[in-house]
Amino acid sequence: MLLKNATNYITSILTNFNTVLEFFNLDKLNITLDNQSINEFVKQFNINWESIVKNMSNWAIGTGTSLINNVFAFTGELANWFTGFMLSLYLLSSKEKFIRQFRKLIAAIFGYKLSLRIFKIGTESNRIFNSFISGQLVEAWILGCIYFVVLSLLNIPFAMLISCVIAITSIIPMFGAMFGMAFGCLLILAVRPLLDVVWFVIIFQAVQTFEGNVIYPRVVGNSVGLPGIWVLLSIIILGSIWGLFGMLIAVPFTAVCYNLLSEFVNYRLKKQQLIVTTDTLEKAEEKISES
Repeated sequence: MLLKNATNYITSILTNFNTVLEFFNLDKLNITLDNQSINEFVKQFNINWESIVKNMSNWAIGTGTSLINNVFAFTGELANWFTGFMLSLYLLSSKEKFIRQFRKLIAAIFGYKLSLRIFKIGTESNRIFNSFISGQLVEAWILGCIYFVVLSLLNIPFAMLISCVIAITSIIPMFGAMFGMAFGCLLILAVRPLLDVVWFVIIFQAVQTFEGNVIYPRVVGNSVGLPGIWVLLSIIILGSIWGLFGMLIAVPFTAVCYNLLSEFVNYRLKKQQLIVTTDTLEKAEEKISES
């Protein structure tokens, strides 16, 4: 289905391009030119052909140099990605060995009690990050289904392709779907008038508002044990500080900090024998004596 939509999109672009070429066809304009008239027309401008050739040569050299630099840069990036991929495979294949070595190092440096604390934090962080990834995938699937149903009912073209792209880009929390919206606008603009693009943007904003305020905080927040308000605030704050990277790690990072802080607060309250409710603050021993 995705391949079919992409093929239709390319066909529409080529059809529109051919229409433009036919509009500017010289044969239809009934323009007749002969060599003599062309020569007389060109002589009127007193063209310096030597300067033109020199400029064209400089442009060709500059373009060629830029092209070569871009090819080398792309090759370097590709090599970096490949190296990272191979390194990831190697780390995964020897995961247990590296974990054991790392735990030994921590235990040797920090001792028994502190090492247990560090291992507990690491285990909890791993659980939260895994839950976050699972929640993100579920949320992306739900969002893609919503867009597909809505766009199909409203007869928006390329509904399946646009929905899949939005679902994939929505893995970036809260704001990633904006890239999918831009892609959808380009697709629709190729085959439909501008008014349909405006309607698509309105539909997108409505669905995105519902998803961002209702679905996302509940699905992802529940998966990591973080209240919805903290999900929104963490993405806004860390996104403004660290950009895209901050948005990606905002929810799991905040969830880890939230759990650690909750554990610390509960420990301190228990140590001081304090009972805190919405309206009261009491000591446990006083409550026992009263009873």
